[in-house]
Amino acid sequence: MLTKKMIWGVMVFSLTAILGITSSQAEPFDGYTLFNPNGSRTTTLMDMDNQAQHTWNHDRGGGYGVYLLENGNLLRPASVSNPRLRGGAYAGLIQEKDWDGNLVWEFEYSSATYITHHDLEPMPNGNVLAIAWEVKSSAEGTQAGRSTVATIWPDHVIEVEPDGRGGANIVWEWHAWDHLIQDYDNRRDNFGVVADHPELLNVNMAGRGGGGGPGGGGDWLHINGISYNPTLDQIVISSHFADEIYVIDHSTTTEEAASHEGGNSGKGGDILYRWGYPGNYDAEGEHYFDVVHCSWWIPEGYPGAGNILAFNNGEGDRASEIVEIVPPRDDDGNYIIEAGQAFGPEQPVWSYSDGGNFYSNHLGGCQRLPNGNTLISESTERHLLEVNPDGEVVWEYTGGSEIARSLRYAQDYPGLYNVHPLDQGELVINEFLVENTETELDQNDEYDSWIELYNNSDDDLSLRGFFLSNDADNPTMWTFPDTSIATNDYLIVWADNDVDQDGIHTNFELLAEGGVLFLNAPGVTSLDEVVFSEQAEDMSYGRFPNGTGEFQRMEPSFASENKDEVSEVSNDSDASPVSFSMLKNYPNPFNPSTTISFQLNARADVKLSVFSNSGTLISTLLSGSLPAGMHETVWNGKDYNGNKVSSGVYFYTLNSDKVSETKKALLIR
Repeated sequence: MLTKKMIWGVMVFSLTAILGITSSQAEPFDGYTLFNPNGSRTTTLMDMDNQAQHTWNHDRGGGYGVYLLENGNLLRPASVSNPRLRGGAYAGLIQEKDWDGNLVWEFEYSSATYITHHDLEPMPNGNVLAIAWEVKSSAEGTQAGRSTVATIWPDHVIEVEPDGRGGANIVWEWHAWDHLIQDYDNRRDNFGVVADHPELLNVNMAGRGGGGGPGGGGDWLHINGISYNPTLDQIVISSHFADEIYVIDHSTTTEEAASHEGGNSGKGGDILYRWGYPGNYDAEGEHYFDVVHCSWWIPEGYPGAGNILAFNNGEGDRASEIVEIVPPRDDDGNYIIEAGQAFGPEQPVWSYSDGGNFYSNHLGGCQRLPNGNTLISESTERHLLEVNPDGEVVWEYTGGSEIARSLRYAQDYPGLYNVHPLDQGELVINEFLVENTETELDQNDEYDSWIELYNNSDDDLSLRGFFLSNDADNPTMWTFPDTSIATNDYLIVWADNDVDQDGIHTNFELLAEGGVLFLNAPGVTSLDEVVFSEQAEDMSYGRFPNGTGEFQRMEPSFASENKDEVSEVSNDSDASPVSFSMLKNYPNPFNPSTTISFQLNARADVKLSVFSNSGTLISTLLSGSLPAGMHETVWNGKDYNGNKVSSGVYFYTLNSDKVSETKKALLIR
């Protein structure tokens, strides 16, 4: 018979073979590690040399599980002052803070009958999942068939959506209390055969407290970890007291989540899958977990994608273990279970342990890394370590206090942009062509608008998490895929609002009548912006000198160096090209009017136009042939219909055949 230690050796070998990773690849995954010592008011971002590269200081404790978002902000649970409920790892607040520690938004979920605790989970749509307790009275417990007459705190999950005004709203909920069964009191509606309903929670299972009260005595399941799988639209949570992990359906509405029908699974909010202690639903099988923390779904693209990691504290044996399990599913994605049997698998596909040398009696964290290694928080030992698939330690750190969780972020993770930000001009919009009728075909044999970027820096640059936009009010309109641009090289983006085509295509189009184009780094740091007027067919608008100069109209130089090929406007073929200089408007800021002045070196057809910050044409102030010399005109702060425009930033652009120049004006009503 295999012992757990024998099984560990077998499982490490099997995963190594599956992944094709050998012990010779005993290298740590390069990146930055984020952690918050338990209850501390400081969050640290640490490099691979164990040196702090950034810290956030807080005015509240908390931070059981902290997350670096793609915008460079920090997501954390925080402790409310004087909570009415005070169980282990209570919080009551969800906070997002920017890179400099300023509060972006905050949501309080705390009262005499509910409070958030332990972990959070940021979602791809910008929402946040949180674990919370709710209080059920002894009478409610009796009505639910509880064998113990006492207050009970079952867990629930809330999803909150930031409202853009410093707060957030609850948009989805799931409550464990809606999915109960018991075989103790046949007078209750939820009376039944526990073994016949693994999708429900036996209200008399687990729970090591009792009696309620502010000290957490009514804590029943003590959910301590939450992870979201966007591919399946499912959530996995881990229960300290039940020694189990549970998978639930997130595709439901809140109403469906309170029922037994609906969602992609058709089972509402019932348990889709559970693992760790089959005895909780009266099934035969090993009581594997002995206190469990940090259920963590392995993301797509990682070794073991779709599997679930968990930290088995091994409280009784005083020897902890990281386990990776493969939930069995059929071809339709349903979790497989035979009637009266336990959910599989019988054993993990991989595990890590080191006997009594690896032990955290509570807390604990785990994260699969992109190279197949696993980052582990041996929390009560204040020890962080990274192991490869063969169980070899390839990196470690020991801190000064308990660390509940830690996360490693790759070097090219967008949220790390502020660690090594680009200098202005290192990455630029170099050229674009709006009216492409015959110059260049895209990968789908279509003549579409294109935008050319140029990398002036000495390094290859990852563009993951960077943005292009044609609307100042929506600076994150289109996000670059996981791509890069080599040093002193070009990248073409097709601006055709056709993101499903081959190649790199934006979700917006450039307009021939003029507009604005923004290039933004993660965290919406502005790198470059261009305001342009009406564009001619097969004539591009680019920088000269290449990569650094001002914009001018030119012959297209697709993915290559821009040339000084500006058309001339003159009755004499020997005349010099038309040029002009435009002065700053005065006054600026202004109300109600401002004067715009410019000088021509020769007679030319010119157009002077005003645009909004989103590129919309507001008014054309001049259009026609003007002689050489100084000229000025007044803009009265009105649009072409004579209506007053609102306060804000406006751009005025002077065009002369193939040459143009743009400046900003600020109107304050």
